[in-house]
Amino acid sequence: MPDPRFPGEIADDRLSLMFACCHPALARLAVVGDGLDRHHLRHAVEGDLRLRAGDRAGAAACFVRALDRAGSEPERRFLRGRIATAQA
Repeated sequence: MPDPRFPGEIADDRLSLMFACCHPALARLAVVGDGLDRHHLRHAVEGDLRLRAGDRAGAAACFVRALDRAGSEPERRFLRGRIATAQA
């Protein structure tokens, strides 16, 4: 049953993200729909997966997108730390 808080292909997106998290080597195969593009967590997860795969520049870009969408200061502080890690 779709989650009414998140319109779009949320069920498939969640499955894709879970698959990618369980199998980081296959993270590039995870397809995330546009329905989650406005949510900061989608970009934070992608950034983490890219960082695990060694794509530091791509990870930093994802963390910046997540930072642009994050609502609370603790989330923003965490994401600034992730950006610094990816850029180190």
